[in-house]
Amino acid sequence: MFKFLQWNMNGFYNNYTDLELLIKEQSSTVITLQETHLSFNTAAAVPKQYSAYFSNLTKNLTSKQGVATLIKKDIPHKFFPTYCNISTIAVEIFIGFKLTILTVYIPPHQNFNIKELRDIIRPIQATVIILGDFNAWSPLWGSECTNQRGKIPEDLILAENLSILNDVSPTLFYTQFIHKCRPGPLLFCYRPQTKQANYTI
Repeated sequence: MFKFLQWNMNGFYNNYTDLELLIKEQSSTVITLQETHLSFNTAAAVPKQYSAYFSNLTKNLTSKQGVATLIKKDIPHKFFPTYCNISTIAVEIFIGFKLTILTVYIPPHQNFNIKELRDIIRPIQATVIILGDFNAWSPLWGSECTNQRGKIPEDLILAENLSILNDVSPTLFYTQFIHKCRPGPLLFCYRPQTKQANYTI
């Protein structure tokens, strides 16, 4: 069985020990990380059983944001460069069939549109799994309310025939002192082009 782990880790170095614990517990095949807080063209040491790819926007002058994808070294894979204004990593793996993993992060202050998202997924011919934090809310993926940003992934899902794979279990918990309108689980979509894959959440 192939396991996928997605985590908005809020700092790669700050939470590296927790990442090691998750790897030991889950032994995930693919790990996608958002908010690594590593600047453009910066890599970091990772557990030896993984190959790692890091990315941040060139225009981001701070070490905030950033995404990473970790793939177990025994899984055949290749990295695809992406050219867009959204922090994205694309890696194609082969697990009996080709599967492209997209790791995406869009911070709350960044505007985006459906064309930008389409431009990321449309060139890809293989099955696609999108794991990301869009800071977008919609009941479709478990939010208790909707924001304007949530309508853009909703439109993409309908336009590109995507399916939502995540359930509605919360992935972010708030205390009583914080606004009760919590975001739903991170958006987790699948573009089916094969009947060879089964999944559980």
